Amino acid sequence: MADRVTSGLQSGSLPVYLVVILSVAVVAPGVVMVRYWRTAPELVFAESPIQVVSAALVAAAAFGAVIARRRLGAVLLLGAVGYGVAVLFVIQGAPDLALTQLLVETLALALFVFVLSRLPTRFEVRRTRIRAVTRVGVSLGVAVMAMGLSLWAVSGRMAPSLAPEFLAQAEPEGGGRNVVNVILTDFRALDTLGEITVLAVAAMGAIALIRARLPDKAIRETTDEVES
Repeated sequence: MADRVTSGLQSGSLPVYLVVILSVAVVAPGVVMVRYWRTAPELVFAESPIQVVSAALVAAAAFGAVIARRRLGAVLLLGAVGYGVAVLFVIQGAPDLALTQLLVETLALALFVFVLSRLPTRFEVRRTRIRAVTRVGVSLGVAVMAMGLSLWAVSGRMAPSLAPEFLAQAEPEGGGRNVVNVILTDFRALDTLGEITVLAVAAMGAIALIRARLPDKAIRETTDEVES
């Protein structure tokens, strides 16, 4: 039985690995979610029209990445999804998260582009209907699970929001009238430090990748210009 399970699951195929991982990620928490499911009394579809437009663009880019035939096009559309999420962070008043998302997304995009130079230009087209149906089913299951977990998390609040407390304590406790700055530097300073670390690592990674692709002469000229 161990030989059969191993030969079936460890086939060396990336799609098979993804199907197994995502199926477990859907079924395992899905059983718990269905058993203890509850919805919030009030669900807000959107707070402004620009949110709807940004979310629609993100969904369109995600759909385009699925149907793209060229690897580079799929990567660029996938990057557009990440940048669209950063726009949503800005709309919601979270510029720190938006900056982190932009830098990390740029680094991931650069990594994808560098890897694509060693791969064929187009995806391999497979005509097997069973595999296509399986992939569509797993994709829909993951989408439903992500949406369900989001709604479940919103309905799981057992205490009132901390927003009024932040507004009340920003000036007396943090010494500032800008509530966002006080939250970043006082109330959640360690979390902000972690985000700064992520930004620094992402920036250094992007610089290292760019320098790795440049000739030695170009690197020396760039270094001399910076030093001068």
